[in-house]
Amino acid sequence: NKMLKIKLSKYLDNLDDISSFDLIIKLSSLSTSDVDKLIQRKNIKNKLTFGLLEESKGDFDAGFRKLAEYFTVEQIFSLFDVQTLKKYFSERYKSYEYIFFVVLFEKDVNASIKYIIENDEMFDELFSIDQSWFFSDLNYDLFKEIILKMGNNIYSYQTDFVSNVSSEFQNEILKENLSDELIVYLLPKFHVEVISDFFCSNPKGMYLFDKFDIRYFALRGIRFNDEILKKKTFFEKIKCIDFVYFRKIINAIEKHNNTDIIEKRLNSYYDEIISSYDELNDMFKEYADRVSDRRAKGEPLEYIKNDISNYQNLTSKKLSEVIVDALFQDNIYNVWLNLREMLRYNSKLSDNEKVIPKEREDFYKKILDFDSVHSKEKIELFHKLRDKRVNYMFYDDLRKLKDLSYDMIKEELFDVSDKENAANINSELSDKYGVTIYDMRDKEFTMLIRGQLGFREEFNSYRSCYSIIGNDNTSAYGSSDRGLLYYGYNSFDNDKVIHVLEEDAYSSNI
Repeated sequence: NKMLKIKLSKYLDNLDDISSFDLIIKLSSLSTSDVDKLIQRKNIKNKLTFGLLEESKGDFDAGFRKLAEYFTVEQIFSLFDVQTLKKYFSERYKSYEYIFFVVLFEKDVNASIKYIIENDEMFDELFSIDQSWFFSDLNYDLFKEIILKMGNNIYSYQTDFVSNVSSEFQNEILKENLSDELIVYLLPKFHVEVISDFFCSNPKGMYLFDKFDIRYFALRGIRFNDEILKKKTFFEKIKCIDFVYFRKIINAIEKHNNTDIIEKRLNSYYDEIISSYDELNDMFKEYADRVSDRRAKGEPLEYIKNDISNYQNLTSKKLSEVIVDALFQDNIYNVWLNLREMLRYNSKLSDNEKVIPKEREDFYKKILDFDSVHSKEKIELFHKLRDKRVNYMFYDDLRKLKDLSYDMIKEELFDVSDKENAANINSELSDKYGVTIYDMRDKEFTMLIRGQLGFREEFNSYRSCYSIIGNDNTSAYGSSDRGLLYYGYNSFDNDKVIHVLEEDAYSSNI
């Protein structure tokens, strides 16, 4: 052993003809303590550090992995201090610096983090870069040390990793003696169930909720306890000028929280907006006050006529959005879209098939033209219908029309079990390919099909895209993809149809 060390030590005095990778291999035959001593020698350290970086250009991952295979975490950090990393990975190679930490954390994330926590410069360097995937095997005590070390200066660090630690870690860190400021910063990065638990059972949630973007939390599906929902400030934080976006927020909150509380607040909000209408000036009181102020300042009427007209139009459109939302519990644009399709389809039905009677059809047409209805009349309609459950009537009509259209489609679908289709079997081709082949050229037909790459006995996808083809149009979703097998269906479950469109809807599982 002693002779080997002497021989190796003499050999290492001349490093010009050896690669850093070869040097790593040769050093691996020594003890850890001997390597610790040798890598302090300037020529050896430079060879291992800068030699490795130069030889690893284009594949830093392979270079660092070679080092991590034979050297300890502490030895690697002694070779690559912060100054070295910053100098080499600046500008051109800056985006590759994360590889250094990835390799170390894969080797031993806890040993690496323990070293980094005790080295302020390395700590700052690590948390100046994106490290969202680094900490899968980190133990809780070190996670806690990281958070506490950052303290209320946490906002100056990159903290994506917080979102990727376990729910258990996130729950535990909230039990620590964290400042309110730190909780407000951390909580939005946590998992949905952790945030929900905080607002449902943590006493701090009761007074910290108004420090957060409640709209953002609503869209994430966060739950709140009833006491928070009842607070006036909670509803104030979800109000917004854009009533379409506001309806989206309301729907998201009601999906996961106490609907009765939200609806009560919502109805009060409708009344608040509608009661602010100034009938004499045909605009909201806020606008009327502005006009009054300008008149009080002596501005001639002809100067403010244009503003008066604009205020009246803004009031009318806002009342349209609010009242349609209140009656239909959906935003006005969705209601209009559905009504146009409903009336279009209903008009194509025979008298005994029609779902929407004349009186209701006139009402729906009035809603479609609601912006042209005078504001006073809109408000009168609102008070007349607010307790009539217009939304139930509307969606019942929509459901009936959908079911009727789907049932009509099913009646027309090609069915191989139908004896009348036997006449279209091509015996010659069927014998040739060993499967029943129907020749539908110059024949009228309607088929429901779905394309799938390769054959499967079962199909368990959350959703799928189907096409209706016929003798006048055989193009289908995915028809440009080669190797697709098309499956045919003679029926479907109406309740499982998400939507129907005459082109690709670009839908997703979300």
